Amino acid sequence: MKHVYLLSIFALLTIQAFAQDLVSNKRGYIGVTVAPSFPVGDFASNNVTGNDKAGYAKTGFSYSLDFGYKLGKRWGISACWKNGINSVDEAAFEKTFKDYFGGNWNVSTDPYKFGAILVGPMVTFPQPKVDVDIRLLFGYGYAELPSIDVTYNGQFFLAIPSENADGFAVLFGGSVRYHISSNVSLLGQLNYLSMLATSNNDEIEQPIDVINIDIGVGLRLK
Repeated sequence: MKHVYLLSIFALLTIQAFAQDLVSNKRGYIGVTVAPSFPVGDFASNNVTGNDKAGYAKTGFSYSLDFGYKLGKRWGISACWKNGINSVDEAAFEKTFKDYFGGNWNVSTDPYKFGAILVGPMVTFPQPKVDVDIRLLFGYGYAELPSIDVTYNGQFFLAIPSENADGFAVLFGGSVRYHISSNVSLLGQLNYLSMLATSNNDEIEQPIDVINIDIGVGLRLK
């Protein structure tokens, strides 16, 4: 009976060691996240005095598909496909017209829609059940700039059509991956995305800068 107990303990220790080794040998992940999209800088500004790039953007929503893979002990490669939507602060837009010209103004707009496909280096700080990643990604950004319709005292005043735009994009951020099993992780990220969206006719340049606090789930890769 004593031998059976010893054999059982040895088997349990072996299984535990194998499971820990299985977890530690996972080198990458692919995951999906969602997040609020907080505009910052010119994108969030509603002050047009001396600033023709004020975006009047409000807090929005974003989602992303993320990939990371360690090529060595710490360093690896990461990729991200991120998309976001931020509405325009129409009330602030109307106040700007009223402050400058007086009268009764009404502004109606579409939201900003934008995204980016990015790739770059990743450094990972591994722990037994948690991996912490820091990454700096570069790539192509694209956007649909909102249409704007303005009326003054109930009469048509101005209509600006929606414009497609694109430009260079950068993402800097960190993530925490908590491994709930050998195959699945919970993801938490803090990301800063920046791009200068230039319209196809080069007449409009709109900075798009957002901070995202992402949560999601990831599938671990060997």
